[in-house]
Amino acid sequence: MTSRQDRLLKGFDSRAPGFRRALAQVVGDEPAEEVAREARRGFEGLAKEIPYADREKDPMVRNIVGPAQILAYVLPLKHRGASRAEVGTFIRLSFQPTADRAGRLPKPLVRVLARLGLPFLLRSFRKQAAASQARDDPNEFVYEIVEEPGSAVAMNMTRCAVCTLFERHDAMDVLPYVCAVDDQLSDAMGLGLRRTSTRALGADRCDFRYQPGGAPRRLRDHHDLPLLGD
Repeated sequence: MTSRQDRLLKGFDSRAPGFRRALAQVVGDEPAEEVAREARRGFEGLAKEIPYADREKDPMVRNIVGPAQILAYVLPLKHRGASRAEVGTFIRLSFQPTADRAGRLPKPLVRVLARLGLPFLLRSFRKQAAASQARDDPNEFVYEIVEEPGSAVAMNMTRCAVCTLFERHDAMDVLPYVCAVDDQLSDAMGLGLRRTSTRALGADRCDFRYQPGGAPRRLRDHHDLPLLGD
C-alpha cells in the first residue's frame, strides 16, 4: 500500500465513528455495522481513484476526499435499496456535528478571521485555479477565481471532480445532497454562500459566492431538492 493511500485510509477511519452514528439513525444499529464494513472495503478501491496524487497541498484535495468518503457509504446503502431521501438524510446527519461545532464560533470572530485569512487563501486558489485551466484530466477540478462586487470570494467551477466520481459509480441522483452540505456548513458559520447553479443539477458550472455575514442563497431556494430536516 502506498503511503498516500495509507493516509487516505487513516483519514477515512478517523471519521468512521461519526458516519456510523449517522447510519444508525437512518437504518438501525445492526445494518449500520454491515454498511460501515462494506464502506471501509469499498473505500480501499475509491482511494485509488482520488486525483491530485502528486499535489496533496492543492487546496482542492479536501473537496474530493470528503465526497469520496461519503460515496463509500452511499454505494452499499443504495445496493441495499435505501431511498434517495434516506441517503440524503444520512449525508445531512453525517455533517451535522461539524456544522454544530462550527456554529458555536462567534460570528464576529468568523468575519475577522475571514478578513485576515482571505488574502492568503485567495493567493493560493488563484495560482491553482490558473493551473487547473491547462489540465485535461477529467478527474480533476477546473475552476476560476473571479472578482465580483459584494462577494469576498467568487469562484466558478466548470469541471467538477466530484461529479466525475459520482457519475462513474452511478450515484448522480444523490449528489445534490452532497452539494447541499456546503449550504449546511455556510449557514452554521455565517459565510453567506450564494449559488444560482450547480453541475450536479445539470448546469454548466457551480457558481460559489461567499460573503461572511451576508444573506445566503441555498440550492433549495431555487431547486426542488427533497431535503429532510429543514
